[in-house]
Parts: sequence; structure tokens; C-alpha cells
Amino acid sequence: MATSTFYLLKFIEDLYKNKKYLGNNEITNYYICQKVCRNLLKKTKVNIEVNGLENIPNDNLLITANHQNFFDIIVLISLINKPIPFAAAKELMKYPILKDYIEKIGCVLIDRDTKDVKVMKKQLDDIENKVINNGLILFPEGECSYKDDTVKEFKKGGFIAANKNDVNIVPTYINYNGLKNMGKWYVPTGDIVVNFMKSFKSSDYGKISPSSLANITRDKVLSLKM
Repeated sequence: MATSTFYLLKFIEDLYKNKKYLGNNEITNYYICQKVCRNLLKKTKVNIEVNGLENIPNDNLLITANHQNFFDIIVLISLINKPIPFAAAKELMKYPILKDYIEKIGCVLIDRDTKDVKVMKKQLDDIENKVINNGLILFPEGECSYKDDTVKEFKKGGFIAANKNDVNIVPTYINYNGLKNMGKWYVPTGDIVVNFMKSFKSSDYGKISPSSLANITRDKVLSLKM
């Protein structure tokens, strides 16, 4: 039986093979990236049950999901048939091939440790720009859980733009059916269930703070847990 390392190497190989097709069009680049992600799912023969994919609006949206390991990104890009980039941790830029795709599909880079006010403002501005135009996939926990399916507290940063612009928020939960101790680069081969809840807006709750919006969203994400 193939291991995570085998599938990961095949994934990297596929990224390199398709790199030559990347250009200056983020939409085209996204679908190239999606093709690579879907190829990985085919190789692993993972079975994915999807519920509520129709709940994703066409624009002005923020998809907020739990985060267990890097495979979450593979799953969401494979399923969402529209060019929606994601908020990526700055550390991923140290991997050359991932760096190319992250830049080419228009992801927002997040430096989780910065204390520089200018850097933080730029990150918030970048998030706002994506949310009100392309849309954005956000993992509000800010880090992977790896060892279990605990959903950590949602950080408010990503919800500032969502609150300000009253965009559509789509709570999302990726369920690996009780799989534990995934590790950062673990490639699962079992069943996965992905639930997309009907979108809501901050205005549905009146005038609230980004922190409150983050907490409300986390509760909704948790309600999708199976």
C-alpha cells in the first residue's frame, strides 16, 4: 500500500510538470492548480462526500474552514469549481514549487508572527481586496491542528473585512472521519466528508465586532462537525 510520502512525491512531481503552463492569468492558473489537486485525489482514490456545494455564492464571499493539515487546501481547491484563492502562511513560500503556485493563483500571504503595523495593514488590505472581488478561502484558526480534530479559537483578523463589507461567509467543515495524528504533510486515503453551510452575513446579527463575528462563525463551523 502506498504511503503518504509516495503520494506527496507524486503531487510534487505533478506540480513541476504543470508549472510550465502557469502564466499571468490568475483564473487560468487556478484551474491548472485545481487539475493537479484533483490528480492527487484520483491517485489516493480518496472518497469525498460533499454537502452544500451550492451554498457557495458567486461573489463577495469568505469561505471559513477548520484546518487539520495541508490536505485541506487540496480538498477545497478540488471541489470549488471557481477561482477562489486562499490565505497562505508565509512559511509556505520557502518551498520553491509551492511558492510559484501560491503567487500565480493570487493567494494572500499571512505573516502570523509579524509585529510590523505596516505589514499587518497590508495583510488586512489584501484580504479585503480578495473578499470583495475574487472571494477568499480562510482557515481562521491560523494554524493546523495536526493531532486531532479540535477546532481552535478563530482569530479576528480575517473577519475585519467581512464585517466591514458585510460579505457572504460560508462556514465549512472538513471531516476526516476520526483520523488522528495526521502530521503536516499527511495524505489521507480514507473517506472525507466536506460540509458547506448556507452563507450568512454579519448584518444578520446587527452591529457586531469582528471578534464576535469570528466566534459566531466558529460555532457554525463546529455545528457541521460529524
